[in-house]
Amino acid sequence: MSADRWLDEAAKTLASARSRRDVLRGVTAAFASALIAAIVPTPAQANSECVDRCKDAGLTGRELGECIAGCARGGIPCGDALCDPATEFCCNESCSICAPNGETCVQVICS
Repeated sequence: MSADRWLDEAAKTLASARSRRDVLRGVTAAFASALIAAIVPTPAQANSECVDRCKDAGLTGRELGECIAGCARGGIPCGDALCDPATEFCCNESCSICAPNGETCVQVICS
């Protein structure tokens, strides 16, 4: 919606015979929507973070693409692996080891 049309609609709404309660509901809903939009990252922001994390892991080519896609779906990059945050955490990034949530992480030397 263009700014001119939005301004026209806002003026019509304010000029109409609406109760103060209805106007207050509308203002509250607009404020809540603006607050949520400011807090929740956009897909572009989230994807940018995924790209940075996957590149920092040293991935390239197909592995980089798979990491970015998995991360954008909520995965956690862990070396060459992608941990599922619902059930795993990154235990050892250099060895690409995901461990079950709530378990103790044992550091090992990568082979």
